[in-house]
Amino acid sequence: MTIAAVLTAAVLTIAQPPAARCPAGEGEALGGPWGLSVCEKPAHVSVVMYDTPQAGARTVAVADDGLLRAAGLLPGDVIYQVAGVRVRTGREVLAAIGEPSKASGLTVSFWRDGKPYLVRIWAD
Repeated sequence: MTIAAVLTAAVLTIAQPPAARCPAGEGEALGGPWGLSVCEKPAHVSVVMYDTPQAGARTVAVADDGLLRAAGLLPGDVIYQVAGVRVRTGREVLAAIGEPSKASGLTVSFWRDGKPYLVRIWAD
């Protein structure tokens, strides 16, 4: 390998964004539509209105230019309901969200800092 090839490979490696990581015990990050990445296993969070920790799927990445970010979802939020259906794992969230082309009017409920939020997604 020439010096130029090594330098090019080093620059490309540095330019790539870091991979989204889930907290210990929440499995691997799963990528889905709209640049959403969620943890594979349930996150257990304390929520103001419940005595026991509640489960949902933690978001680890939300595309800056995506519909979910525009609706207010941020990395670290824990999704617990999509379109009125309770979800606990990353796979359940991604299956419930489905294809972006069918998402107009879709509701997503999530917890942030122990408080519940609900957003509605409007796709053109």
